[in-house]
Amino acid sequence: MQNKCYVEQLNSTSDFSEWDAFVDNSPQGSVFCYSWWLRSITNNNFNVIVVKNSNVIVAGMALCYGYNKRIIQAKGPFQGVLLARTNKLKYSEALSDEMEHLSLVARHIPPFDFCELMFHPSLTNWLPFFWSGFSQRMNYTYVINNLHDAGNLWDGLRSGVKTDINKAKRAGLKISPNSNFEVLWGLIVKTYLRQGYKTPPYKYEDLYSRVKASKENSSGNIIIVETDQGVPVAGLFYVWSHGTAYFIISGADPSLRNVGATSFLYWQGCMEAAGVADSVNFCGSMIQSIEHLLRSFGGIQTPYCYIYKDNKSFYQKSISGLRSKAGNLLRSINLR
Repeated sequence: MQNKCYVEQLNSTSDFSEWDAFVDNSPQGSVFCYSWWLRSITNNNFNVIVVKNSNVIVAGMALCYGYNKRIIQAKGPFQGVLLARTNKLKYSEALSDEMEHLSLVARHIPPFDFCELMFHPSLTNWLPFFWSGFSQRMNYTYVINNLHDAGNLWDGLRSGVKTDINKAKRAGLKISPNSNFEVLWGLIVKTYLRQGYKTPPYKYEDLYSRVKASKENSSGNIIIVETDQGVPVAGLFYVWSHGTAYFIISGADPSLRNVGATSFLYWQGCMEAAGVADSVNFCGSMIQSIEHLLRSFGGIQTPYCYIYKDNKSFYQKSISGLRSKAGNLLRSINLR
């Protein structure tokens, strides 16, 4: 007789050793699901739903909260449902288990006004969430595999990217021996100022917390590209786990854009990531101008599910819409 599954809720004060071990072995596991990462991005404002069978975790999902616990945000890529590896030989039996586990997770999300989730690319089944009233949008990222074959990676680059990398080399650009967060932050700020924003999408302390936590857990690094005079030109923060490196955020000095710094930065990022991972995930983007560059690196276009549900009342939606429009207006006139 099959044992019945049951659900537990973990909060920030719980012992996460069992959860972290589950993340280690789940096909959907990534650096973004470990308890230390969740603490760094939420300031301990998170819960984890776990589904157990015979006291063993068979599924789970982290919930990261916004300014209150009625708002559940996707504060990083691929923080959707994680499943255990199946030992069922029949597809129908494995799928039945998957449907049960997904349904239990969906039904045990605490009451919310708004919830958004980003599933791992390996999980395309969101049907139980559809039955629970969620909607889905297909997002895309680019993944470069076989990082250890530098020759094949070079052959996969578009000619324009190769030209930029060679231009950067001729200009004397190189990787700095220092991976200083302050330098990276300065480059990120310059990038967003050029785009018309007064502040980047991350707060200083939030990004610093991510960098600090990832380095303390041997899962992150900063790369700075500089001139032969030591002037910082571009920088990248990336993390890794489960054989994949994830490029989180980058920045570049707009005054030095014409020397191929960004292409050189990403190429060097791939070369360095080969020391800790087999593949690179660019973590997006859905922004057309950025997507063009990422596509030029020869990665495989990889879809993943963005799942969301809005339970806000008409009044709440009206206020939220006005706030969004006001924010867009402020950004457009560069007052924010």
